[in-house]
Amino acid sequence: MHKSKDLQFVWTEKALQNAVSIKHYLLTHFSSTEVAHFFATLQDFEEAVSLFPKLYPESIFKKNIRRAILSTVLSAYYRK
Repeated sequence: MHKSKDLQFVWTEKALQNAVSIKHYLLTHFSSTEVAHFFATLQDFEEAVSLFPKLYPESIFKKNIRRAILSTVLSAYYRK
C-alpha cells in the first residue's frame, strides 16, 4: 500500500552541523563520489520515512525517538 508524503523534515542545527562535518571529512579523505553517496543516502532515508514513519524501531531509552541505521557507520535519529 502506497502512503502519501505528508511528513515534513526539520533538521536540527546539530544535525546540519554534523552533515557539514561529514561532508568535509569525506572531501578531505575520499572523493566527491562518496559525498554524493552520503547525501543520496540521506535523501533515500527521508523518502522512506516520509512514506513509512514507523519503518525503524523505537528507542527503548527515549519514547517517540526512532533510530535508522543507514550504514555500518551512519545512523539517524528521528521522531514523528
